[in-house]
Amino acid sequence: MGCGFIAPAAIDMCKTYGFLPIGDSVRGGTWKYHWDLQTKKCWYGSFGGPDSEIGDAIRVLIVRRNIRELAEKVFNTSIPIVQSEPPRPSGELLAPLIDALFNWLTVDVRTKSFQQVNDVIDAILKMPGNEEMAKHFS
Repeated sequence: MGCGFIAPAAIDMCKTYGFLPIGDSVRGGTWKYHWDLQTKKCWYGSFGGPDSEIGDAIRVLIVRRNIRELAEKVFNTSIPIVQSEPPRPSGELLAPLIDALFNWLTVDVRTKSFQQVNDVIDAILKMPGNEEMAKHFS
């Protein structure tokens, strides 16, 4: 799918549940999104998403290629690994959301300190349903 694409399944889930699914949660859904390949194509795009027969085959090919390329870089001792594979953002949506929350809180006129920002984020992480996110950011 790539950046900028929001699957129709995600929009449907947002309309149904009132929340936009983040990351891989859109892949779960219910049977109505996964009935057959044609249905998956309607909800997840021309390949039917990463869990369809087509998407899974493509994913396996990409993973194999990435492993082969990374192995070549790892075993090439003439070039430092950080030069051939520089650190970069993961592309996951959750980290920018937390960053955006932090930035929003720091410019809010009601915020008086960075400790207050951290306290708000900690309170959000302690809310029911945020256990995985709390574990990740602890």
